[in-house]
Amino acid sequence: MQKFAREHGVDPATTYQVLAGRKKGKRGEAHKVAVLLGMKDGIIPSRDAGLEAEQRDVFN
Repeated sequence: MQKFAREHGVDPATTYQVLAGRKKGKRGEAHKVAVLLGMKDGIIPSRDAGLEAEQRDVFN
């Protein structure tokens, strides 16, 4: 699991907690982990998407 966490840029401890059911993956990093693991449906926006939205707001 540590390799998975490293490859996806998530916290290994959060990954283990989601897998063990101690975190439900409702928000934040736990949600991201649950989606990446295929445990729940969801969309993980890329970091670039947030930057593009910020830039649009600044330049418009």
